[in-house]
Amino acid sequence: PPRHKMCSRPPVLPNDLPLTREKVHPFLRELDPIVGTFVGKGKGVYPTIQDFEFEEETRIHHNGKPFLFYSQRTWAVAADGTKNALHAEDGFIRVRRANKDAKGQIEAVELLVADPTGSTTVYDGTIILSDTQILIDFSSSKTTLTPSSKLVTSSTRSWDFQLSSPQDQALTWVSKLAMEAVGQPLTHHIESHLTSSSSSSSSSSSSSSAPQKVESAPKLRVNRDELVEMLKNFESQPFEFGDLREGDEAGAGFLDTKNFSEHSVPTFNAPLGRVIRMAPDVKERLRLFDQDAPPLVLYCGSGLRSMIALNHLLKQQSPEGTPVQRKIVDLDCGFRGWNEKLKEETQA
Repeated sequence: PPRHKMCSRPPVLPNDLPLTREKVHPFLRELDPIVGTFVGKGKGVYPTIQDFEFEEETRIHHNGKPFLFYSQRTWAVAADGTKNALHAEDGFIRVRRANKDAKGQIEAVELLVADPTGSTTVYDGTIILSDTQILIDFSSSKTTLTPSSKLVTSSTRSWDFQLSSPQDQALTWVSKLAMEAVGQPLTHHIESHLTSSSSSSSSSSSSSSAPQKVESAPKLRVNRDELVEMLKNFESQPFEFGDLREGDEAGAGFLDTKNFSEHSVPTFNAPLGRVIRMAPDVKERLRLFDQDAPPLVLYCGSGLRSMIALNHLLKQQSPEGTPVQRKIVDLDCGFRGWNEKLKEETQA
């Protein structure tokens, strides 16, 4: 038979798995809304490669057992419409609960991912749940490489699902990946914006064609325009910046805000690792349980580390069991996104 040219069409996701549309296993009940197929586009960047864009299809399915199947395929679209396969990865999603009890509190969301570049990575993830959002931040706990694989030391992933209401199905999914690889520090690599192309779970079997209303999730992140408004109102509603970049990154300077406020925003630098460890001086500056502390806006290079830090900080409790009292948000575009937009406005 004739041989077909490789990468001449987008890769096909596995469709022969014994999947079910019944409710997920009780161990996974909070993740039921994210079951489904998601399609969209993304962009990849890294210091050692040229920027690239891609299309993506990712499926999360289950067969009734206490884990989810995860399959991702991406491809590039040439000028003539030809679709050439790019990255592929497969894995499993699990939930770790207190006392290994299905009714126990979630201790972590586990993710195991294998890809054809020769790496298999195990992630531990923290999860924030609301009526309209599921936010999972993963940090790698172990990466195993084949002898021919490029060096990947660590990685982080952020999955932000926006849910419909009242069906509680995932309608959109923003996925981000950062890597510490080939001698580079932990650096943003991939971001994709996906939309559900199927019903996420069988719990919603309605065939109604009426448009679904998407409600806003609790505001944990601020975009650039929202931060500009905060700066304009700084005199009456002051706040502080928390810069999560490493020392060499912070050498590039802090956020340039002089175009929007004559006031200088108090800023302290605390790299992500020191925030996660809650170093004594960082803990003192954060003032998590001081309800009189001004709002704190976290930022990093791309917006990924600030999201991880935000998730971590909001889970803290005082020795007496008091939850965080200070208002904390993070800047979704990060230092680089802020500066790029500022440069565009200056040149306009």
